[in-house]
Amino acid sequence: VIYTGEVPAQRFRNGITNITLNTGNSNPGAVGIRFYANNQGAMEFTKIISPDNSSLVGIDLLYDRSGDVNGPFLIKNVEVDGFQKGIKVGGALNGFTFENIILRNQAQIGFDHDSQPVFIRNLYFEGNAKPISTKYDTMTLIDSTLKYTGTDINMVGISGGSQGYFRNIQCIGMTICLKRGTLSLPSPITEFATSSYNLFPQETPVTSLNLPIEDHY
Repeated sequence: VIYTGEVPAQRFRNGITNITLNTGNSNPGAVGIRFYANNQGAMEFTKIISPDNSSLVGIDLLYDRSGDVNGPFLIKNVEVDGFQKGIKVGGALNGFTFENIILRNQAQIGFDHDSQPVFIRNLYFEGNAKPISTKYDTMTLIDSTLKYTGTDINMVGISGGSQGYFRNIQCIGMTICLKRGTLSLPSPITEFATSSYNLFPQETPVTSLNLPIEDHY
């Protein structure tokens, strides 16, 4: 429905705000927004809907490998309702930041993280699909809730092999909140990092300062 460009990385300051998109019923090829921005850009106060889940992706940040040089940008105060996949992320270089994201009623995956460093605060997922699938690169996820309403007893909140940092994660309706290789963590996840470094190795365990985050709208 909205497409903001592709390579080369010259899509400076693209922005989308205060809009609702509806891809309609029986529209299996549809994508809500293919978003591309470089150096700076933002999507805010946006809602994207696929009423019958037939459309492909709500927000596509990786298409034709254009995501390899997409970003950096901010996606904030955004809701995706329906679609096969809510948000699709990939690429290699610049990193995407997400805050105050709602994903509901996806058919396959809520947040599909193929690659690309991503930084996410306050993600809320609700539905009977896989909440988060992550494969490569780095994911930082804090202050988030994943609510699974399906019947698969083996469903996992966050699955895959990505490096990551996870703090204050609630998984509802699932026994395992995070699964990475042979590691399985139940809910809630107070704090977990796949790797960490400490200037003061005599102090254990290694944790963050967990400083408060002030909201700005």
